[in-house]
Amino acid sequence: MNAERHRYLPGPGWAIAAPSITILCGNEASEELLGKLWEIVSGGDDAHAVIETILAFGLRALPSFGLVYQASDGLHVLVRGRVGAQVQVPGKDMLSLSADGALTWMETAVPAADSVVLRSGEPTTQQWVPVVGGIVPAIAVAVGPPRAEPVSMPPSDTSGTARGVAERDTPGTATGTFTVVSDDSAPLDPVDDSETLAARPEPLQEDDSPSNVVA
Repeated sequence: MNAERHRYLPGPGWAIAAPSITILCGNEASEELLGKLWEIVSGGDDAHAVIETILAFGLRALPSFGLVYQASDGLHVLVRGRVGAQVQVPGKDMLSLSADGALTWMETAVPAADSVVLRSGEPTTQQWVPVVGGIVPAIAVAVGPPRAEPVSMPPSDTSGTARGVAERDTPGTATGTFTVVSDDSAPLDPVDDSETLAARPEPLQEDDSPSNVVA
């Protein structure tokens, strides 16, 4: 699967796109966490560093998130909270993944996957926007070649679901100003950044600021 090809649907939440790691966080993710995650993936660290960083904030503070990464045995997909995933394997039915009811998260290996979509809710648009790399405000992010039809995430699916005691997240909002770098070769119309990017009244501390990197 071409893990360097990313597309996203604008909305509440944050997608972090890098060549070998893709993350989708719910909008309750703190600006501090987003900054640390971007520092990790833009620096080339692996998924272990991503998980360690998220866990450092404490189990009860874990946001809803999804993670797609390349491991030694192939592609892995990890989901938590309200973030679910749909995985397309050539010649097979769509695989829907959910961590509904899990205390932590659900993870599975999908080495033959052609594309993966992480989604935290129902989007208000089906206009996918290509992104080379960086942090963008998104309710969904796709990894892999464009699909002929938009993928619709079911409200709840128990296929491959990990069971446990659910931890409830505290609602919140993470906002910031980021640059979206689009792949001009993709046949998609650009989204007006003024409608999707919000300015935060207080800037990040220097050490925690997410960077914008063109892959």
